[in-house]
Amino acid sequence: MSELREKAKAYFDKNIPVGTEVHSNGATAALFTALTNTTHETLVKNWTGDGAAANYAHGGYQTTCNEFVGKYSGYLGSNVFLGQFELEALLKKLDKSYAWIRSDGVARPKYGDIFRPNSYHMGISLDFDGNTWKTIESGQGGPNRDKDGIPAHDKEGKLTGFDIIKRKAEPWKPKTIRGWCDIDLYFGGPDAVSSDIGAEPPFTLEQLYGWWVVSSFNGSGYYYFDRNGQVKTSTTAPLNPGPPNVATGSPYSLDNNSVMINWSPDNWEQFNGPPSGGSMPGLRKSSSPITARKL
Repeated sequence: MSELREKAKAYFDKNIPVGTEVHSNGATAALFTALTNTTHETLVKNWTGDGAAANYAHGGYQTTCNEFVGKYSGYLGSNVFLGQFELEALLKKLDKSYAWIRSDGVARPKYGDIFRPNSYHMGISLDFDGNTWKTIESGQGGPNRDKDGIPAHDKEGKLTGFDIIKRKAEPWKPKTIRGWCDIDLYFGGPDAVSSDIGAEPPFTLEQLYGWWVVSSFNGSGYYYFDRNGQVKTSTTAPLNPGPPNVATGSPYSLDNNSVMINWSPDNWEQFNGPPSGGSMPGLRKSSSPITARKL
């Protein structure tokens, strides 16, 4: 993880530790304001139709996803407020288009990167646990309107709504994300090395176990990776998820996201993971390309 990403991690670990939330009111109100430059009173004015929200029948819907991102970008050292929905266009205007990573289903945001979903929202990527994406986001609360669209109040007449900054964990769905600003590239320039120990989830043995179909120019075969470090093969498609009825196999190893199969001292195959879309590119000793797809 780069020094900049370590700085981002320290910021979040200090202000929003795992298992905590920061609310715009109550005991965490001061911290919320410090992290967003927005007070609860400012939100209440918007939600109740005062000031800028007077054009709404029952007030506005302001939350602070932008402000949280913008304040964070300033903490990292940006002299430009990055909490803007049109982040891609902003980076282009700043001649930093190289820092915008479009979501393509292969690349993943890294710790501290600023993401923009397809919806009007923003947040900050943390890390991945397999295909579970961990983020930290503000704008997780709101005015708490009733069925008529009017902000709800308690018995004492106080507004019950509040905004929230919180950590989240959801399945990684790249099609729901426009893209993100890579902070290493934004601050370091186009030649900076964008690195993060958790950028791509490590290729685990659990992902490898089971049947794969391996295709090459010469046709296809079926490989079964078992839990004892052996790979066994079949020329026909498996009828069930269990191992083939083969007494012995050949050894395989998983190291640095690469699977190496040693068929014999002079014959090997290597696959590069982790799997993207359930498949892995590979190469035989003969230099012929192969592809493995999980069944």
